[in-house]
Amino acid sequence: MNFPGINIQGNIVSSEILEKIRSEDIKFQTAADFKLDRKTSVRDEIGIAWAAARAHYTAFRLRIDRLKEGDTGTSETRNSWIIPLLRELGYNVEKASAFIHPTSQKSYAISHLAANLDAFPIHIMGFNDDLDKRREAGGPRLSPHALVQEYLNNTEHVYALVTNGRFLRLLRDATRLVRISYLEFNLEKIMEEELYSDFAIFFRLLHATRMPQKTDEVENSYIEYYHQESLASGSRIREKLSKAVEDSIKELANGFLRHPKNTLLREQITNDSLKPASYYLYQLRLIYRLLSLIREP
Repeated sequence: MNFPGINIQGNIVSSEILEKIRSEDIKFQTAADFKLDRKTSVRDEIGIAWAAARAHYTAFRLRIDRLKEGDTGTSETRNSWIIPLLRELGYNVEKASAFIHPTSQKSYAISHLAANLDAFPIHIMGFNDDLDKRREAGGPRLSPHALVQEYLNNTEHVYALVTNGRFLRLLRDATRLVRISYLEFNLEKIMEEELYSDFAIFFRLLHATRMPQKTDEVENSYIEYYHQESLASGSRIREKLSKAVEDSIKELANGFLRHPKNTLLREQITNDSLKPASYYLYQLRLIYRLLSLIREP
């Protein structure tokens, strides 16, 4: 299934899990799981949040369009867009004080926190800020993404949100990972192109009830369950792929040997001029070349 407003980098949450969330074919998607009255429809709540988000975004864009050149639009992004949006998802967003690491003495100027989620970190920058670049003048010492990632890697928090109003990313503690990892919602695209289906996933996955309710309760959180399920599904996919590659190698190798025009190949195998290991590697390279061609657009 295609998710035009969602970008998956790494393995925080897989596309398979997103699809299960979309089809409501996974745990923790009932009204009770969202701390709603059991008679309340989650779909109705998403519809209400969508209507509110559209109203907030429309007013926000009017303010952004009037910004002077060079203005990052930080206040407008925070007060007119992201804080009201997250409120629709159950977050009680408050300003945060800069955190000074007791050992390294590094400062982490995370802008906000969720007071109802044990100071869950939420870093909100301006609409004209780049999440992957630090401001040329003023601002934190790192890019917004790098700042939040380093903060997670050095504190007790495991998850966080970082956004500039255009994009909103879910980050996870990644001390053991080398490559960048995040789940990103293109809020601008979702709102401008009215991608309600992607907004529904946004609501169902990032609602405040999904996040750790306490910093020491990560393992019990719904978002961690989805993360672990993503890792497990990735392992299952790799196992299936490995078995498929093994079966394909056997089929190709035996097929080449049986073909009536491959007399020379059979002779090379018989007289041992072509070693079994070399023949295997030829098939393996062929399989992976075919796989790469399949993946190319």
